[in-house]
Amino acid sequence: MSAHSDPGDLALSALGADFTSFGENFDAHLGTCGRCQSELDQLRAVVASVHGVGPDDYPTAPPLAVWHAIVGELGLANMSPPLRGVAAQRAGRVRAATVAIASAAAVAGILAGATGAVLLRDEPVAGPTEVTASARLEALAGTTGSGTVLVHGGSAGRVLELVVTDPTRSDGLREVWLLADDGRRLVSLGLLDGPSATFAVPPELDISDFAVVDVSREPADGDPAHSGDSVLRGRLSG
Repeated sequence: MSAHSDPGDLALSALGADFTSFGENFDAHLGTCGRCQSELDQLRAVVASVHGVGPDDYPTAPPLAVWHAIVGELGLANMSPPLRGVAAQRAGRVRAATVAIASAAAVAGILAGATGAVLLRDEPVAGPTEVTASARLEALAGTTGSGTVLVHGGSAGRVLELVVTDPTRSDGLREVWLLADDGRRLVSLGLLDGPSATFAVPPELDISDFAVVDVSREPADGDPAHSGDSVLRGRLSG
């Protein structure tokens, strides 16, 4: 009985590698071995499934009220909400992340990695009603659109609400940032998936220093850095 195909070769083949690099008998063996062909088909299904993950498949994050209820039940009234913007920063690269997870899932033969990529996504959260700062977003050169920003503050923390109108259309992602005046420091709040979104502001962030609200176009390339392609910008005041 001939030896079965190496599991690593099957995984690489499922990811699109050229099977000729695995030896001259690799393809011929698959034609006669139902077990190895079945394993390859399953691995290809894993890759196809992960590549097919879209926005409608993402789980919905619980509202901020759930956090407050947990904190109250545990007697941790002074504890700030999780830094949801940090998770959302990487969520902007979901497509690239799912491709990487597909590779790991295929090699391991499991789907757990795909779940991890999906859970990077974060949803807008509700916040206090006291307005502490606001801004008007204007289109930068070569772009279109406008927007408004309100920052709400209170004992539960701060949130930033953003609404945009007629933004520049593109195939990329849109990400919301707070920039410092020195032009070197910046913080990602997360993705703008539609015309409006609400983001938690990190409690340690001084918005009088990080007063510039920036909306950028970002490629789904796995790089968390600012692309340098800004479309809307405005300064917080109040």
